[in-house]
Amino acid sequence: DSYHMVDKTFSEKHLNQLEEIIQNEELDAVLPGNDYDLAFLQQVRTRPIWQSLKILDAGVNQGLFLSKSESADFFKSINLKVPTIYKRPQDGQGTMILKEDRGHGSINQYVVSDCDGASQYWNNLKQPFLQEFVEGIEYTIDVFSSEDYRTINCCPRIRRKVRAGVSDVGQVDLNSDLLNLLAPKLPLFQLRGPWNLQCIIRDSEFYFLE
Repeated sequence: DSYHMVDKTFSEKHLNQLEEIIQNEELDAVLPGNDYDLAFLQQVRTRPIWQSLKILDAGVNQGLFLSKSESADFFKSINLKVPTIYKRPQDGQGTMILKEDRGHGSINQYVVSDCDGASQYWNNLKQPFLQEFVEGIEYTIDVFSSEDYRTINCCPRIRRKVRAGVSDVGQVDLNSDLLNLLAPKLPLFQLRGPWNLQCIIRDSEFYFLE
């Protein structure tokens, strides 16, 4: 075993440092640790040195789901509901949530009560994503899929306690309506291994977030 310190993901030196480690350590596989790693791998996986590696990720389609706007488009394409999305603050109505399109957790995330509130924070974000704020029971759906994208397991859980966008306390809830809705759609994501979805139920309708 060995331990290496590298520069921040996407910094100038990061790629060179990683490729040097791959060569020196004669690595066979790479396991991404977070969303930044996933986004980075989408950019470099076609480079020659990475072609010989097994990248232990969910597949090339996962890059789509690093973006909230692209995720929403995909959800709609397979007939899953999403909260209303607004292109500009002045288009918004009622309570909304403003966040980075490629953000993580609750960083740069604002709940605003009207268009003026959205406008106030709009320029603070690199890629603003403005959406209707839906209140209801929040779910995380844990999924495990096979190499050929078949669903091995699907387990919804209610997010009972959330801190910084992460569910610290959850309660398994095998909601039959949710399971029946998702059963034919999960293979369409073309993801493998462990992954999850988030949704909110309001007035007996499921709204998918990411």
